[in-house]
Amino acid sequence: MMRIELTEITPEQALNMLSRNTLRQRTLTKSRVNKLAHAIIAGQWKITHQPIAIDPQGNLLDGQHRLSAIVEAGQAVKIHIAWDADPETFGVIDVGGSRTTGNILQIAGYTNVSFLGACARLLLAYDAVAGTTQSLGSASRLLTQQDILDFLEQTEEGHYLSSAIIRAGGTAAALGHYGLTTGLGVFIDLIEVRSGWPDTAQEFLSRLHDGAELPAGSPILALRRYFIGGGVQVTSHSRKAEMTLALLLKCWNDYVNKKERSIAVFKLGIEPMPRLEGLHSKA
Repeated sequence: MMRIELTEITPEQALNMLSRNTLRQRTLTKSRVNKLAHAIIAGQWKITHQPIAIDPQGNLLDGQHRLSAIVEAGQAVKIHIAWDADPETFGVIDVGGSRTTGNILQIAGYTNVSFLGACARLLLAYDAVAGTTQSLGSASRLLTQQDILDFLEQTEEGHYLSSAIIRAGGTAAALGHYGLTTGLGVFIDLIEVRSGWPDTAQEFLSRLHDGAELPAGSPILALRRYFIGGGVQVTSHSRKAEMTLALLLKCWNDYVNKKERSIAVFKLGIEPMPRLEGLHSKA
């Protein structure tokens, strides 16, 4: 008869259980293992109702990603284990879908959750990527849903993000490409929360929106011509947001340093993601 108990599993014990993974399970997804390991190291591991399942012969039926994450993190965690689980149940394990970040944000009471989740992920990934050619998408894959919630609930940038997204949508519409909203939302949040020049940030965003009285050589004019002339020609939504953000940051840096620019251009994957100039010192 199956019995379930709460047990602390060490990396060594997890590795031993994984060695008995003789049944055909889903292909191990490294990104999922890395995300779970990140949660363990960050102290976000939660004891849930879903146990590791072991059959009467000691074979692992369910839990390879969680056990692999324990090994990866190198830390012991408490987890439920279902001993003597029936192998006949193997075929119906995990057939339901897990909750998305949007689902979690809705439950927490947020609205506009698709944009909010996407922008929060990119903002959290930005500091790890700025100054490098690493993609924001690859950096954001390690982030957990708890990371997103903590960011939105506990940081100034997180608190401001919903307002930034609303403003981004209006500017994206004015430029004729609503697909710019995510990248614009991240950019607006960055320059209005982090920048030491709030008046400059307001002027930049206003002129990007309406294009009023922009002289030849203005980086804002170069941006408007680029966006209105066709927008970001990247198929992936995350890469489009990354490209949009990079172009905005590059032209912002020129603007605050009073440099002229005739065209807006950024070579994704070749040029490093621009660091934001005009920063408050971060605590």
